[in-house]
Amino acid sequence: PQVVLSFIYASLERFLAMTYCRLLEIPLGDGDNQKAGNYIHEAGTVLAVKKYLADRIEEHVTLEEICNHFWVSQTSLSKLFRREVGSGVIEFFTDLKIEEAKRLIREGKCNFGQIAALLQFDTPQYFSMCFKRFTNMTPREYKASIMKYIGATDFLVRFPFVVEGIVIGLVGAAIP
Repeated sequence: PQVVLSFIYASLERFLAMTYCRLLEIPLGDGDNQKAGNYIHEAGTVLAVKKYLADRIEEHVTLEEICNHFWVSQTSLSKLFRREVGSGVIEFFTDLKIEEAKRLIREGKCNFGQIAALLQFDTPQYFSMCFKRFTNMTPREYKASIMKYIGATDFLVRFPFVVEGIVIGLVGAAIP
């Protein structure tokens, strides 16, 4: 029974590998199952790294830590990630952090220094520099563009925040 199960598993794995490569239109020669298996393994690694980073958005993570976690060399992971995603691992992670920062700015509950600290940027200035590099605007400009887009009053009613102990944005409006 163990031999039969091993054969079934190997056959299923080859079938899935070949199907995956056909879906992605990856050209494979006859009997090129190893190549198909490598694509599945590499795609799985990239997805696992993306999830790993998303789960640690509020942490400081280095490329070395990621590679140690996944038992892969820094060179291999960097090349694989750049080929599959189009950016480096840390660049991708910083982009995730900037997207989270944009969400936090839209909520209006944290100031820029708090957001920088929460997302583990070394300084608020470094956070602002990264934000500008990824969005072509500073956090302040981004917040102003959001307020302009939805209207300052509407923004403050939907996203109240506290400035030196005073709640801003609740005057004359009931927040459900």
